[in-house]
Amino acid sequence: MTNAELIQKIEALSEWEAILEEAKAEAEALRDAIKAEMLEQNTEELEAGQYIIRWTSVLTNRFDTTAFKKEHNDLYKEFTKQTSSKRFSMGILSGLFHSRDKPTNSTNGSGYRFFLGQSTSGKPVNERSAMQMTAVYACVRILSEAIAGLPVHLYQYQEDGSKEKALKHPLYRILHDEPNPEMTSFVFRETAMSHLLLWGNSYSQIIRNGKGEVVALYPLMPNRMTVDRDDLGHLYYQYQVQDSDAPTMKDGTVILKPSDVLHIPGLGFDGLVGYSPIAMAKNAIGMAIACEEY
Repeated sequence: MTNAELIQKIEALSEWEAILEEAKAEAEALRDAIKAEMLEQNTEELEAGQYIIRWTSVLTNRFDTTAFKKEHNDLYKEFTKQTSSKRFSMGILSGLFHSRDKPTNSTNGSGYRFFLGQSTSGKPVNERSAMQMTAVYACVRILSEAIAGLPVHLYQYQEDGSKEKALKHPLYRILHDEPNPEMTSFVFRETAMSHLLLWGNSYSQIIRNGKGEVVALYPLMPNRMTVDRDDLGHLYYQYQVQDSDAPTMKDGTVILKPSDVLHIPGLGFDGLVGYSPIAMAKNAIGMAIACEEY
């Protein structure tokens, strides 16, 4: 496993753990609401459709360690053994971020997304959890649909300086009608804009025929893309492929040339890779999530 693949797996694990924490919190909130309803009705059993919810009295035997230690301290020490175990954990190297207001500049796409995790409010924030906030979802939806709804035409300049629609150009159909057989131009641009708003970058794979002509555009997930340079300083794109992707690439890690990727970066410090807006507003979004749950 390469270092880039390991980083991508760690980031994916962090995202899923954050989603799991949110699911646990949501389940606990629903459980508390049901308990409150049973308390309000002053009942230990509640029927709702095909479901029966009840309080059940359970008797258990518990060894009182505190009392035993107080009465038989020597015996407690004699039969108490110290054990060791390994605990799996992940952390962020403190050297990665020198200052909150001065993020490190890098061409690596993962570095621009920030290592997803706890915000200052204690709530985990990532692109998926941020979309559960009404304000974030509304902003992403409105902007994505607005951009996707704008007319897209390909024009060609004439000898007299005027221009006209290049209806017969191969790219006109791709940009105006159908970038690929699976989505319309509206859906493609809506997806690309949502990626740009959430991750700060929009990536699409350029599919060409034997003549080198562009025949399709497929959007790629920004959280699985890494932008880096080789030993000669040339840019390349490294993408982690999953089973759910379009069948245009093999499984595993794929190296793509800049000519094979339509990359639209958002706001960034080097013009190559954009910063994630969710990363920049991580603490504010985390506070909003915490306030909503409170």
